[in-house]
Amino acid sequence: MSNKIKLQVVMMIVVLISAINAFAVDEYFAENLTLARIRVQEDFGLTFVGTNTQPEYTCKLNQEYFKLDHTTPDGKGFLATLLAAKMAGKTVQIWYSASSAPGTISTNGCTITTISELVGVAIP
Repeated sequence: MSNKIKLQVVMMIVVLISAINAFAVDEYFAENLTLARIRVQEDFGLTFVGTNTQPEYTCKLNQEYFKLDHTTPDGKGFLATLLAAKMAGKTVQIWYSASSAPGTISTNGCTITTISELVGVAIP
């Protein structure tokens, strides 16, 4: 393979990596959270989750900081894990995407579209 072709391949890889990073969503982690509220809203197909403290990079919609789509296989698993933790009085670890309106509340910017999305949950 000629040096020119090698250089083109390397440049294409750099461009692809840059493009992937440009579309990457920041993911955050919070632990030792006590579940304060789990609200299932069937008309949206969403479940909203509130904890005893507000994790960083989240907004507060009513009393919740996270949403999850409980109509998907992952969402059903997340909801089952959250309900088990709530019933057992256990703390949880949560992985989530940053809100596009962090620090806001329902009256000044936190909406169903700006609230953080729960992307993982564990009972330690």
